Amino acid sequence: MRIIEEAEVLKKMISLIEKKTSGDTYSFAKRLGFSRSKLYNLIDEFKNYGVEIKYNKKQKYFYFATECKVEIITPVKISVK
Repeated sequence: MRIIEEAEVLKKMISLIEKKTSGDTYSFAKRLGFSRSKLYNLIDEFKNYGVEIKYNKKQKYFYFATECKVEIITPVKISVK
Protein backbone atom coordinates (compact mmCIF):
# COMPACT_ATOMS: atom_id res chain seq x y z
CA MET A 1 0.00 0.00 0.00
CA ARG A 2 2.99 2.32 0.26
CA ILE A 3 2.83 3.21 -3.45
CA ILE A 4 -0.75 4.42 -3.17
CA GLU A 5 0.02 6.41 -0.02
CA GLU A 6 2.98 8.13 -1.68
CA ALA A 7 0.89 8.99 -4.74
CA GLU A 8 -1.74 10.55 -2.45
CA VAL A 9 0.92 12.64 -0.69
CA LEU A 10 2.23 13.86 -4.07
CA LYS A 11 -1.33 14.78 -5.11
CA LYS A 12 -1.75 16.76 -1.88
CA MET A 13 1.63 18.45 -2.42
CA ILE A 14 0.68 19.50 -5.94
CA SER A 15 -2.72 20.75 -4.81
CA LEU A 16 -1.21 22.93 -2.06
CA ILE A 17 1.36 24.35 -4.49
CA GLU A 18 -1.29 25.10 -7.14
CA LYS A 19 -3.50 26.84 -4.57
CA LYS A 20 -0.46 28.67 -3.12
CA THR A 21 -1.44 27.49 0.35
CA SER A 22 1.64 25.43 1.20
CA GLY A 23 2.99 27.76 3.89
CA ASP A 24 6.63 27.84 4.93
CA THR A 25 8.95 24.86 4.54
CA TYR A 26 8.38 23.56 8.07
CA SER A 27 4.57 23.80 7.84
CA PHE A 28 4.49 22.34 4.34
CA ALA A 29 6.62 19.33 5.27
CA LYS A 30 4.57 18.77 8.42
CA ARG A 31 1.28 18.87 6.47
CA LEU A 32 2.65 16.25 4.11
CA GLY A 33 3.93 14.10 6.96
CA PHE A 34 7.67 14.16 6.43
CA SER A 35 10.87 16.14 7.06
CA ARG A 36 11.99 19.33 5.36
CA SER A 37 14.91 17.47 3.80
CA LYS A 38 12.51 15.00 2.15
CA LEU A 39 10.45 17.97 0.93
CA TYR A 40 13.52 19.45 -0.73
CA ASN A 41 14.41 16.06 -2.22
CA LEU A 42 10.94 15.86 -3.80
CA ILE A 43 11.27 19.40 -5.14
CA ASP A 44 14.60 18.38 -6.70
CA GLU A 45 12.95 15.30 -8.24
CA PHE A 46 10.32 17.51 -9.86
CA LYS A 47 13.16 19.63 -11.25
CA ASN A 48 14.51 16.49 -12.98
CA TYR A 49 11.19 16.31 -14.87
CA GLY A 50 11.42 19.95 -15.93
CA VAL A 51 9.04 21.27 -13.25
CA GLU A 52 10.55 24.15 -11.31
CA ILE A 53 9.12 24.82 -7.86
CA LYS A 54 10.09 28.07 -6.15
CA TYR A 55 9.36 29.67 -2.81
CA ASN A 56 7.87 33.13 -2.26
CA LYS A 57 9.65 34.34 0.88
CA LYS A 58 7.44 37.37 1.38
CA GLN A 59 4.10 35.55 1.26
CA LYS A 60 5.49 32.18 2.42
CA TYR A 61 4.26 29.68 -0.14
CA PHE A 62 5.65 27.43 -2.86
CA TYR A 63 4.58 27.86 -6.47
CA PHE A 64 5.25 26.38 -9.89
CA ALA A 65 7.75 28.65 -11.66
CA THR A 66 7.26 26.89 -14.98
CA GLU A 67 4.00 26.88 -16.90
CA CYS A 68 2.86 23.32 -16.40
CA LYS A 69 0.09 20.98 -15.40
CA VAL A 70 1.33 18.32 -13.01
CA GLU A 71 -0.87 15.28 -12.63
CA ILE A 72 -0.17 12.20 -10.55
CA ILE A 73 -2.01 9.13 -11.78
CA THR A 74 -1.90 6.18 -9.45
CA PRO A 75 -0.52 3.25 -11.46
CA VAL A 76 -2.21 0.61 -9.31
CA LYS A 77 -5.59 -0.91 -9.93
CA ILE A 78 -7.05 -3.33 -7.43
CA SER A 79 -9.90 -5.52 -8.53
CA VAL A 80 -11.66 -8.16 -6.47
CA LYS A 81 -13.59 -10.97 -8.11
